[in-house]
Amino acid sequence: MTDQDSPLLCGFVGKHQSLVDKHFVDEMDDHTGLLKVHLMLEQILRDFCTRAVPNPDHLQDARLSFKQIALLARSLDPNQSDVAPLWSAVNDLNAMRNAMAHELEPSESKFTKLQRTIIAAVDTHNGSSGEHDLGAALGYLCGMLSVHLHHGLDQRSQEGADPVE
Repeated sequence: MTDQDSPLLCGFVGKHQSLVDKHFVDEMDDHTGLLKVHLMLEQILRDFCTRAVPNPDHLQDARLSFKQIALLARSLDPNQSDVAPLWSAVNDLNAMRNAMAHELEPSESKFTKLQRTIIAAVDTHNGSSGEHDLGAALGYLCGMLSVHLHHGLDQRSQEGADPVE
């Protein structure tokens, strides 16, 4: 961050970094990490959508599902093709979370397949080759989407579509 960054954009990233610092600890199992990343990512997407639309008051009481808010954020993302693999990973993360939340005994093969597709999406985006475990891939996903959406807000601001504070 530089002194030239707007307070709005610094607030967007700063808020999310403080949440990461508060809620993510080194010793966390994959299931807890997955649930926390899902919640963190949902907050990032909601914050982005609220700042990216001209009349955010209409979103405040909307009870949009994770999938709906992810689709809205993707539609508002001016550079969504730059992170297409990560948007796919967002969908897979949601499927993993839903399997954990709605199935007493989720299919291990389905869970493993989703885990592999998330890791592969991260590897595709950053040009690596299978060096991540799920925790590292989820951290990358969350961080990169936060930064990417931050830059999307910056771009919208520069183009005259001022995000709402």
